[in-house]
Amino acid sequence: MSTLILLNYHGDERMEWDPRDKKAMAKAKAKFDLLIKEGWVAYKRIRAGFGEQITKFDKAVEEVFLVPNVEIIARPPVVGG
Repeated sequence: MSTLILLNYHGDERMEWDPRDKKAMAKAKAKFDLLIKEGWVAYKRIRAGFGEQITKFDKAVEEVFLVPNVEIIARPPVVGG
């Protein structure tokens, strides 16, 4: 069993599929490709606590974490009264 784990502002969403099920795998790949196109960043788990960034769907990977690419905007401090 393989899992896409989507980490977002509401917690996480999981999408599991059996790599032997071509229909389920195609659905997982479509979700992966859509999120990558939208700017999400994907990591495959190498071992507990360690991952590696990936940009292409790999059916052999058991766990893929996807996180939104959050843009940090620096704001000037508010001064005055």
